[in-house]
Amino acid sequence: MTLGQRAILLLVLALSTSGWAAPSDPPQVVLKLDPCVPVARDEVRRWLALELGEQVITSGEGSPSSSQVQVSCEDSGRLALRIDDPLTGKAIWRSIDLSSQLSSQDVPLRARFLAVAISELLYASFAELLLDQRTENAKPQPPQPATLLKEWSGRVEDKLKQPLPPLGVELGAIGSILVQRDAPALLSGGGLRLLGDAPYHLGWDVDLQYLFARTDGALGSVRSDRIGGRLAIHGQVRVPRLYIRGGVGLRLGVIRHVGEPLESLGATASVQWGPWVTPVLLGSISVAISRLRLDLVLEGGYVAVPVLARTAGHLTSSVSGPQLLISLGVGSFIR
Repeated sequence: MTLGQRAILLLVLALSTSGWAAPSDPPQVVLKLDPCVPVARDEVRRWLALELGEQVITSGEGSPSSSQVQVSCEDSGRLALRIDDPLTGKAIWRSIDLSSQLSSQDVPLRARFLAVAISELLYASFAELLLDQRTENAKPQPPQPATLLKEWSGRVEDKLKQPLPPLGVELGAIGSILVQRDAPALLSGGGLRLLGDAPYHLGWDVDLQYLFARTDGALGSVRSDRIGGRLAIHGQVRVPRLYIRGGVGLRLGVIRHVGEPLESLGATASVQWGPWVTPVLLGSISVAISRLRLDLVLEGGYVAVPVLARTAGHLTSSVSGPQLLISLGVGSFIR
């Protein structure tokens, strides 16, 4: 054996005998079911392991740091759940009634229901790991393995994280203002929007809006009416209670300019129609409150087909150039 091989062998032996190089043991939960409990013991252990991601032991083979779960029967027919947790030095218990929750035809589901109840009680006990226990009246507790404390604390934090808002189809009402460079500089109105968020950070939306404004001039006024719809596709990111979206779309519709001359001038009124064609970029943010959604949408576009209105040869109203549409909406899931 060469000198280099001997050095490698000694290094491997040193690492194998030192504690820091070895993986830590996973947390353990000792499960004890009284014979009177009307569930399959192996099924409860299997479901509980899926809920917790831990090693669940049904005998007394746990270590001193293992959490102890005891399920027993009460005289009223309910089941008593008790957890003795060495990490917090406390016990917690509750009672449940499997017969009222599940009918006789759902006996196979009782093991799953019991496992869920146990896991929720365990997480309630472990939640104390996130609290500061250093109070004047707190009784000193024996030190517990740091790896177990860290493991359970991380899992409780993950359990307590706010869930992401669900995906689905939303129908809502919107109010909007449109800002543009030419007169009229500001239009207002509203409409309806149908929006869908799909998996893989994709989505779509369709809206129908009516906007109007009035421009006054020396010979009278011009009323501008715009009726149009937008079809867009977007990417979306979900964070707790929020959707953040960005995408592209196309707004199509019709524009009507109606001249309203002053009576004293004896001029005649006229009506002008034109297309509303605007490619757009959009971004939005939505706040989820239960099934309710509050939306703020910014839509920037550039008019592809200008529509101009003139009075006595002077430009009175136009639809051209860049535009910014700001919409506020409220909606709810329909699916």
